[in-house]
Amino acid sequence: MDGEPLTPRQQEVLDVLRAPGVQRPTWPASYGASIRDRLEDELGPVAGLLDQPLFVNKATLHQVLSCEAHWVAAEAEPFEWTVANARGQIVHHAVEQSLHRRDRPSPWEAVDRSLEQLAGGSTELGSWLASIDEGDRAALRATAADQVTSFFELWPPLDPRWHPRTETKLRADLAGGMVVVSGRPDVTLGRADGLQSGKVVVDLKTGATRSSHIDELRLCALLETLRTGVPPFRVATHHLDTGTLDAHPIDDASLVSAARRLVEGVHRMVEVRTGQRSPTVTPGPQCAWCPLRADCPEAPRS
Repeated sequence: MDGEPLTPRQQEVLDVLRAPGVQRPTWPASYGASIRDRLEDELGPVAGLLDQPLFVNKATLHQVLSCEAHWVAAEAEPFEWTVANARGQIVHHAVEQSLHRRDRPSPWEAVDRSLEQLAGGSTELGSWLASIDEGDRAALRATAADQVTSFFELWPPLDPRWHPRTETKLRADLAGGMVVVSGRPDVTLGRADGLQSGKVVVDLKTGATRSSHIDELRLCALLETLRTGVPPFRVATHHLDTGTLDAHPIDDASLVSAARRLVEGVHRMVEVRTGQRSPTVTPGPQCAWCPLRADCPEAPRS
């Protein structure tokens, strides 16, 4: 908040989020409806081939556009909780708790509270957390606390006047509810002022930078536009390992691109799911964790 000394990285994040001196775009009142109409026109005919709703999110959309065979295999693979995939849930829950608590818990305290709260819930994650041994719990606690610490080292304290929100659920029911698109950005700040953009959508990432990160955020921007009628001002990916923040403005071209990408992905999903054709195989980074790797002739061999 104003008056508190910030590190150079925290100041950089603050400048990117506030974007002082940058004019926020103002949109026509009909813009959100026009985007929805385009999607309905292009998804309606193909959705008519479905006998049950198709659920799409950033992960499934990336999978099918990267390699259709990988998407089919991933859909059929039963999900299992591991230390690696549970860590993200713990980190996001701990960040959310820390942002909204007035007692400002330390990262370790926030992680411990999140582990306790989630383990006591009735979800599949809660059941898994309650069953793991002390070794896995210690590993999960340590890696989650490290990432939460990175977040608070790199982010300035968030002023409540910025309307901070975490894990905001976004959803669009299209084509008579036969295509359901959802997203959940990690952090959103600000809000629209009438027809003028004011919201910033941020995803927190660890590991290597991927070109798909901006596509994932543009999907969230598209969903936000469909929900409120006013697009976000900008989207950003914050890489906790390196401290870098990649920000991108949202304009008509980026939203049209996101809509086209969504339409292409849904068309591919429907064509494969309804048996119009077999899934194509496209080698790429996804081969490293694809269930078909051992038998796929296109998978790269080390």
